[in-house]
Amino acid sequence: MTKFALLFAASAASITGATAVSAQSASGIVIIDQATAVNNSTAMATAIGQIKTTYAANIAQVDARAKVLDTELRTKATAFDAARRVPNANKATLQSQYAALQTAQQQAQSELANLSAPYEKAKEYAVEQIAAHLPTALKAVMAKRSASLVLAPVQQVVISYSPSMEATADLTAELNVEVPTVSIAAPANWQPGQPVPGQTPAPAASGAGR
Repeated sequence: MTKFALLFAASAASITGATAVSAQSASGIVIIDQATAVNNSTAMATAIGQIKTTYAANIAQVDARAKVLDTELRTKATAFDAARRVPNANKATLQSQYAALQTAQQQAQSELANLSAPYEKAKEYAVEQIAAHLPTALKAVMAKRSASLVLAPVQQVVISYSPSMEATADLTAELNVEVPTVSIAAPANWQPGQPVPGQTPAPAASGAGR
């Protein structure tokens, strides 16, 4: 899921250089990994347990099929690797063989995606329900930590920070209060990425997977 690398600020702030960050870290900045906070929530843990039980047959089918497809693809890849090592190998034949290998890989991915769709949809539905409570939970964390800025631990944005600035567990705790349980029974016409009926959508963000 590319859903949770949100840079959420209650007030605008411009930070340049390590000195500026250090000066504000004690009272103004916290670091939160929203994807981790959601995944570690009680509601998500319970939902995953329910999904494993409800969709046990689907999961077993996907696992079994994945092993078969993996074996088939490895066999094709080995054959292609051997063919290209043959001296003066026919380039047209190799190109055709490589194209067939790519097609087989794409077909395998598509097949597994279709087989896993029911329980992946249930998982996404659970995530969306929890994510809808992120704005309120973030505000609560910011108030308790006297923070004016929340940063995501994205490598390109945050290189290093003091452990005292870490507040992911705080967000998980707030989510546990805000949304102790969720449903894994998505409406028939609901699709991942859509708002959960009856809930206000969370701000758009990018990040981990889910």
